[in-house]
Amino acid sequence: MSFALFAGWFAGTPVAVPHYPTFLLLGLVSFFGSVNVALPLLLDTLRIPADLFQLYLATTIVTNRFSVLLTTMNNLALTMLGACAVGGLLTLRWAQLVRNGVVTVVLLMVIVGGARTLFAYTFDVTYRKDEIIAGMQLLRRPGPSTVHKSPPPFTPSPAAQQSRLQWIQAQKLLRVGYGATNLPFAYFNGKGDLVGFDIDMAHTLARELGVHLALVPVTRDGMIAQLNEGYCDIVMSGVAVTPEWAQGGAFSAPYMDLTGAFIVKDHRREEFSSRAALRRLQAPRIGILDAPYYINAVRRLLPQATIVTLNSINEFFEGRGEELDAFVSFAETSSAWSLLYPAYTVAIPQPDVLKIPVAYLLPRGDWEMVGFINTWIELKKRDRTIDALYDYWILGKNAVPQQPRWSVLRNVLHWAK
Repeated sequence: MSFALFAGWFAGTPVAVPHYPTFLLLGLVSFFGSVNVALPLLLDTLRIPADLFQLYLATTIVTNRFSVLLTTMNNLALTMLGACAVGGLLTLRWAQLVRNGVVTVVLLMVIVGGARTLFAYTFDVTYRKDEIIAGMQLLRRPGPSTVHKSPPPFTPSPAAQQSRLQWIQAQKLLRVGYGATNLPFAYFNGKGDLVGFDIDMAHTLARELGVHLALVPVTRDGMIAQLNEGYCDIVMSGVAVTPEWAQGGAFSAPYMDLTGAFIVKDHRREEFSSRAALRRLQAPRIGILDAPYYINAVRRLLPQATIVTLNSINEFFEGRGEELDAFVSFAETSSAWSLLYPAYTVAIPQPDVLKIPVAYLLPRGDWEMVGFINTWIELKKRDRTIDALYDYWILGKNAVPQQPRWSVLRNVLHWAK
């Protein structure tokens, strides 16, 4: 039970004093069963991130030794008390019992208070996982490029007799549209650099075409018009394929499948982790971006839900999250957002997980450009460029530089580097 209090302090969500009666009652009752069941229940009830249960499991390597010692002492004491009671040698000395009880309480307070002080001054519990996202850089070497944070001056479209691909090669310029908050496909890191999976891909495409790369911002509602009006040549920003956008523009072949998921408060993840649990929800309020195809899919899955359309995922985290039960997104993007907002986690309904293809969006009717991009995507799959970027940007492999293991030679004697 003390670990639950430590977990709350460690996660920055300490258990408030008014919640202590609930904590004590639930803890004392539930721990008569399995600790591995009781502790996650306690963490969820107190709204403490359940991931800390993994820390508990790791510390049991040490704490189990003390548990064996205390069990032995307890058995010995009970045996002695039983033997004395049977032999008529048991005498209750109330003054000593009271004194020992007071001493025990004082010692407990000193130990707990001392441990709290020790942890406060020796351990840095500042949340730093958001620094992983902010610190990521482009994986591949960028070529000549210009990043526009606001719409640049309009550039004339290709002439009627000239294809867009010919125009790009003649102008030595590739204009790629991006959405600035499409983690982890396109976003600005802590240094103000535009990075992400598709930004890496855009640099690769421009470098292999031998042209200058211009990255221009697009809006979610206006990117179809921006493409068809010649504002940009292609949108590379984790765009999910939908029938509505396919009617106005042209999609390339999918280069990745994303996993449908819910973003929910950590303590509610079990309510959204299976289709059976979803059916038990009573009139949940679900946020989703304005995409009719996926809105209809959510309505089929949750006919009892109230659907609330939002303009962006930022709107959910920065204001609407408290009034909604969940937000529909993709597991791959939601995992990145949960690093920035650790009170939230990702829940993937099982079974029959929904897969959503993502592709690059191109101007309507430009089939030569579509064919070229499709061929290029296939080549990037075969040479494992997409796999390498997926491992880095989606799975986070090598996102944090690996530090050598601590050793006396390196860290104390400084004889090795």
